[in-house]
Amino acid sequence: MVPVQRATSRTDIFQFINTIIDADEPKSAIIRELAEELRRARKAKGKIAVVAGPAIVRTGADQQLVRLIEGGYVDRLFAGNPFAGYDVERALFGTSLGISLDLAFARGGRENVMRAINAIRQAGSVAASC
Repeated sequence: MVPVQRATSRTDIFQFINTIIDADEPKSAIIRELAEELRRARKAKGKIAVVAGPAIVRTGADQQLVRLIEGGYVDRLFAGNPFAGYDVERALFGTSLGISLDLAFARGGRENVMRAINAIRQAGSVAASC
């Protein structure tokens, strides 16, 4: 396993908590570097695992993740309950934790995630709900 290289100037494993990422900071250089790492791994016949958190769905980046998976760039997806819950909520109600990417005020609000979870429970599983 070869993780994406991170700065090693600090040795505190919780240093990421103190990192300030400015929303106005351009992300294009990081995205280009990551894309090159994905291409390099794919060319070397390596396997790519994505550890996905709910922020992927909450920020609307879920469609880009789908494109990476469909394009054969992701071999394994590791995710927890929040990722799945928000993803199902987005599919059913167009919201994530009650927030819509398109509307200022989404119908159902924060209750939508519970409605989504209950829909899956009623179906018996995510696979059975499809």
